[in-house]
This record gives sequence, structure tokens and C-alpha cells, in this order.
Amino acid sequence: MEYTAKDSLRFDIKDQKVYLFREADIKYENIDLKSGYVEIDFPKKLVNATFIRDSAGKEIQVPEFTQGSQKFKSKVMSYNYDTKRGYIQNVFHKAGRRIPAWNDRQEDGERLIYLKDGWYTTCDLEDNPHYEFKFGRPR
Repeated sequence: MEYTAKDSLRFDIKDQKVYLFREADIKYENIDLKSGYVEIDFPKKLVNATFIRDSAGKEIQVPEFTQGSQKFKSKVMSYNYDTKRGYIQNVFHKAGRRIPAWNDRQEDGERLIYLKDGWYTTCDLEDNPHYEFKFGRPR
């Protein structure tokens, strides 16, 4: 695993964790993760990533996860690089003109995906699309 950060890296030797601040970039096998903040927990083999805020409070450096030809943006990500399972919140994924997105996503490493409260659109606006088709369990 290779990792860098623009601002700083903090190593916690006792708990075997690394914290990356601003423009963090992690490369592992065919995975590339870029984010504003990343925490790597080596004993748990877990990578957690989230956005940071600029001086005006705007969310910037939102985590971007690339594995092979798949690319996702998400506000919060957690990925176990041993089991290949992940948890992603507020996902935006563009596949051609189709843009499926969802609030919660889990993968089990066997190409099964569990979604909760999702939507689908062909509008390019990530935060507030002009239209969307919603799916999920009625509340």
C-alpha cells in the first residue's frame, strides 16, 4: 500500500494507525482512493475516508474511489482491503449517461451490492439534480 497527503501524515505507532490530511491519495492493488481526510487502521485492515471543509464551510475533497473501470464519489467511505467489503454513504456514480446514487451501500466482496434509499437520474448535478427516480422501502 502506498499513501501520500499534501498537508500532513500522522502515525500512531501504538494503535497502528495512519491519519492523512488534505489531498490524501492511497494506492493499493487496482484501487486508488483520493480524499480530504483518510484514516488507515492496519490491525483491522480498514480504510475510512471523508471530505473536509474549506474556510467558507463548503465540502471539498470528497472521497473518490476508483477500482478498475469503476469510479465512485461519496461523502463517507469505509473499505476493508482484506475482505474487499465496503460501506459507502451518499454515493454519486456516473456510468455513461446513467447516474445511480444512494445513501447507503454495502458490498460483500462477492459482487453483491446492498443499497438503501437510492435514486437514479441522468442529470449531471450531484447535489441537487433536476429530476430523479427514487427507490427504497416505504417508511
